Amino acid sequence: ENQGIFKMDWQISQDHQLFGRFINTTTFWNPPYADNKNLLSTSLGGRDSDAQSLAIGDTMVLSSALVNNIRFTYHSSNVHRTNSEFFDLSSLGVRNTYSYVPKVSLLAVTNSFNLGLGTEFDSYYRPKTYAFSDDLTYVKGAHQWGFGGVVNLSHWNLNSNVRTVPGFTFDGSATGLPLADFLTGRVRQFRQSSPFVMDATQRNFGVYAQDTWRLSSNVTMNYGLRYEPWIPQQHQNGHIYSFSIDRFKAGQRSTVNPNGLPGFTYPGDSGFYGKGGMPANWKNFQPRVGLSWDPGGDGKTSIRTGYGLNGDFISGQFFFDSNQAWPFNYEVNAIGTNVTRFDDPWAGLGRTNPYPVTLGPGLPQVPSGAFIMVPNDLKGTRVHAWNAAFQ
Repeated sequence: ENQGIFKMDWQISQDHQLFGRFINTTTFWNPPYADNKNLLSTSLGGRDSDAQSLAIGDTMVLSSALVNNIRFTYHSSNVHRTNSEFFDLSSLGVRNTYSYVPKVSLLAVTNSFNLGLGTEFDSYYRPKTYAFSDDLTYVKGAHQWGFGGVVNLSHWNLNSNVRTVPGFTFDGSATGLPLADFLTGRVRQFRQSSPFVMDATQRNFGVYAQDTWRLSSNVTMNYGLRYEPWIPQQHQNGHIYSFSIDRFKAGQRSTVNPNGLPGFTYPGDSGFYGKGGMPANWKNFQPRVGLSWDPGGDGKTSIRTGYGLNGDFISGQFFFDSNQAWPFNYEVNAIGTNVTRFDDPWAGLGRTNPYPVTLGPGLPQVPSGAFIMVPNDLKGTRVHAWNAAFQ
């Protein structure tokens, strides 16, 4: 791992300061198989990753009572998993298979050995975040006012090959010995999917106002209000869906994807919320108030009390798995000792190998495909906090 750091502080004038910070980090190591050529090490991959962070700040004393702080931040990561080529199972006699990652195998024999590992095949995750904030402090009489706001934009770009290589598992279910199952071709699980792809963005902003009010020599009040609406992630590639049990019972289908199952809607359908599947929450107000009192006025005793309303946003991770659902992904997961065959898994399933697939509305439905249902009316967390202290 290597890291480079740049730091800049500039006193432009007595009342004006500027600073900058930049960090660049790189991480690299070869997959072990590239160096030792030991097939048992193919379950470990390599890394070729980097990250950049930038922060710029500007502080200006506008007057004896007014100070302004401006901040800009940027962060970018490239988490890149790599693998070495060795051989695919078709070269060993397994027929009628296709792998999105060339010259690798995915084979697991319980308590014996593994060839390859899905999480160690070539994949990348590239999030980026931009943020801009401004904070203004104003002192007048017994008041110290604070005003400010922040705007941020996040972008997630992901391409994963976790299950794009035909994978076989042998666990001893047939003969009682995993190795014996392997030698006789008695597969416990056969699994494969198309690449997991995500392209999502999110925009958010928040503003606040607060005041520290010196009511008297021994009483101080602090109060404020923050407004920060929640705007859901938007899947730019349209890999998002919504499900309604009422539409399902009525047999209603999507107009965007007529081949879709009853009850499902997609971006572009009537009533579907943008490319996020959920409406924005424009009523997220967070007030707070606090009071401190020195009853003797001598600094020996204090009584404090306060209240605040806080919240949290709905995690966009709820919707990550929608990218793996049909028709945005095609995954087959066959479990059972007598379900398929090692020498020709698709013939064993009685089906034609669909890979590589063409994703989209015309994609045939996946037998026993999995869908994850996330209600589109989920409410964000609201936390009421009270406190009282005597010291």
